[in-house]
Parts: sequence; structure tokens; C-alpha cells
Amino acid sequence: MEQTPKVENKKPNKIKVEDLVEKYRRPLLENVIRRRFFVIPAFEIYNNGVAGLYDYGPTGCALKNNIEAYWREHFILEENMLEICGTCLTPEIVLKTSVNINKLINNRDMLRDSLISLLKI
Repeated sequence: MEQTPKVENKKPNKIKVEDLVEKYRRPLLENVIRRRFFVIPAFEIYNNGVAGLYDYGPTGCALKNNIEAYWREHFILEENMLEICGTCLTPEIVLKTSVNINKLINNRDMLRDSLISLLKI
């Protein structure tokens, strides 16, 4: 009688942030993005810019517009959702009074973990 080989249930390896840092070399990517003018820090000429705000160059605008067009095609045309335009910046006091900041931080971490597991690098 032949023995059937045992099949091991291997759990997928958890991805470590350190491995991603080495693999993708973020400083090199940021350098290319800036040199090719996809995005640059907003108000860069004034004391190295403002943290978290960016201006799009011609290629960055094209990429952003293509992503927005795809989003609109899916959600507005196929899902019959409505689009609104609101302010891009929210004062801190609004967040403190309307949302628990800890929930936002937890959701950010959960999103990061979900994206990493989807990439399965």
C-alpha cells in the first residue's frame, strides 16, 4: 500500500516592515518622484515646504486625474453614487469634537496591515 504524502498547512509569512524598507528603498523612490516632478512639497521655496502638503507636477497631475476618472467610472456610473467636493483640510478641533482620535489611529494601522497582507510580498 502506498502512503500519501502529508500536506502541511503552511501559514503565510508575515511581512515585516523592515523587509519592505529594504526591498523598496523609499528614499530612492522619493528622489525619483521629485526629480521627475510627480510631486514636490508645497511651498518648498519657503523653509523646505509644509509637512504633509504637496504640489503635483505635470506627470503627477496626469496620474491623479487618471485615478480619479477610474474612481468616478466605477463608483458614480456603475454604483450610482453621488459625488461631492468638500474642503481638503480639517481643523483639529473638528476632529477632536466629532471623532475619537484613537479610532482614527487604529483604523490607519488596520488599513496598513490590510494593504500589506493584500500585497503579500
